[in-house]
Amino acid sequence: MITRQRLPITLFTLLILSFTSHGIAEDKPAFDTHTVIASQIFNLRQQSATHFSGGQPSQAQLKTLSEAGVKHIVNLRMPEELKWNERQWVQSLGMQYHTLPIAGVDSITAANATALADLLAKMGDEPVLIHCASSNRLGALIAMDEAINKDQSLEQAIITGKRWGMTRLEPIVRAKLSKN
Repeated sequence: MITRQRLPITLFTLLILSFTSHGIAEDKPAFDTHTVIASQIFNLRQQSATHFSGGQPSQAQLKTLSEAGVKHIVNLRMPEELKWNERQWVQSLGMQYHTLPIAGVDSITAANATALADLLAKMGDEPVLIHCASSNRLGALIAMDEAINKDQSLEQAIITGKRWGMTRLEPIVRAKLSKN
């Protein structure tokens, strides 16, 4: 039984418990876009509220992404391009790791563009970083997908590919798409 003397203490305790069990958890966002942007990943570009493209992140940058709430890392690099085990590191940080090895010009295909689009579709709006060394291969695949699977004009597909990081592969993408 709560006496008149204990009523203020009891109410104060309930108030404190209410703030600590609800207020703090609600103040921390599940995903922190600003931290991802501040991570200084080479050629980082924000494609949507939760999708980022860029070059190869370092181990420290991957840790920052994990702390920011990124759920997925998609690596388009070949395994021999890295001197450390990115898969193991990403998984140790609690993120899911996906790989679609793109070796170079011959790997810029409609099939690989579709495979990447399908992978990203499965992730929905969950926070993700998609990367290769510089984002050039990634942008090329995005341009291919835009033209082949989304019926964008060649010029619009190229613009979208550049937004995702395509640079040196533009002539290759133009040539491949002109054949279709």
